[in-house]
Amino acid sequence: DKMYWWWTVHLWVAGVWELLLGAILAFVLLKVTGVDRAVLEKWLYIIIAMPLLTGIIGTGHHYFWIGTPAYWQWWGSVFSAMEPIPFFMLPVFAFNMVHKRRRTHPNKAATLWALGTAVLAFLGAGLWGLL
Repeated sequence: DKMYWWWTVHLWVAGVWELLLGAILAFVLLKVTGVDRAVLEKWLYIIIAMPLLTGIIGTGHHYFWIGTPAYWQWWGSVFSAMEPIPFFMLPVFAFNMVHKRRRTHPNKAATLWALGTAVLAFLGAGLWGLL
């Protein structure tokens, strides 16, 4: 019963919000920078795979309280500590795409918004979430 509750919470947070953020950021960067879509998609696949991997296995650090085997505490703690890595990858991705841009978009605010969103997502959800 409680196992499914933890899965719902973690998959909602790690599996939905970070994927939406990555997809919207990729769309905005595609339109603003004119970067090759294939390059952008390679980054996006990695950014999407990492939160799913770390989020699903990282859910195991909650299992201790519902009576599952003790190894889940270790596995869950290790992967839960790795959950900020995809949030670090977002600003790296954003700055990399802006650096590789093929055109300068007249709307500088959109470019700065994309970069700022990635940095603040890393600081807010990545670093503060780890604390």
